[in-house]
Amino acid sequence: MKRDNKHIPINNLTDNPQVGILVKRRKFQKDLPDDSEHIAHRHDEHLFLVIESGEIQLELDFQQYTLRQNTVAYIHPSQVHRILDLQHSSFAIIGILSVHIKDEYFNILEQLFLPAKPIFVSGEHAKILSGTVELCESIYNSTVDRAYSSLLSDYLNAFIGLYVSQYLRNVQSSEKSNRYQIVTKAFRELLEKHFSNMKKPGEYANILNISPSYLRECVRTATGMSVTDHIQNRIILEAKRLLCHSKKTIKEIAIYLGYDDHSYFSRFFKKAVGITAHEFRNENHLF
Repeated sequence: MKRDNKHIPINNLTDNPQVGILVKRRKFQKDLPDDSEHIAHRHDEHLFLVIESGEIQLELDFQQYTLRQNTVAYIHPSQVHRILDLQHSSFAIIGILSVHIKDEYFNILEQLFLPAKPIFVSGEHAKILSGTVELCESIYNSTVDRAYSSLLSDYLNAFIGLYVSQYLRNVQSSEKSNRYQIVTKAFRELLEKHFSNMKKPGEYANILNISPSYLRECVRTATGMSVTDHIQNRIILEAKRLLCHSKKTIKEIAIYLGYDDHSYFSRFFKKAVGITAHEFRNENHLF
């Protein structure tokens, strides 16, 4: 449930790791029954909190937010966060691994200036968002099978699309980017186009016409992760997507991702994920 990663715990939210999705409603009259959410941590999943009543005090990358009814908060897997207080509150919690998010939405989430400010949703938009959460919860609680996994992923992507649309409408036009964020955004855009053929930080720095050390400084400051981590995570994410959703052989996937030596790719995947590509496919393949 919890493991140590350079002293920052990473909590796995999902009940079923083979699905990699969580949809639950939670209600608290008192504080949390244990201290797991009070301790600063990360999650493997992209996390959304939809506040239905009361309020929650959330610390996200050292910034504190008060979340009230009809507020939606997004937490990226790279972000360190903790719950400060949630008494007398009810909310829906949605967790989804990157591998299940559509490219167009994933790219937007990756380019948000973190921490993404919680957004307030009102009127008809609030009703639509709430109805989508209810539908996702209903499907999540139904029988688990292969069709279920694909259908649940589709509906959760609909929820993410609604969130992204509302976020861009509410927040993005008013955000001011500092230089670190601008460079990081440019790097992420390049990474999305070139992760299969550019695997060294210096290659991205050259295109951006900055030094590798300055690129590392910008990305580390803006995201808390190294340039190399971002590159490797993007490659692993694409490998997982292909293992889950395609019929390519592991050798074909390795070549597609720029690895002529598929045995090296297999070692790289196992080191990053903890299991072999073959084992991952057996556990997660949707075909």
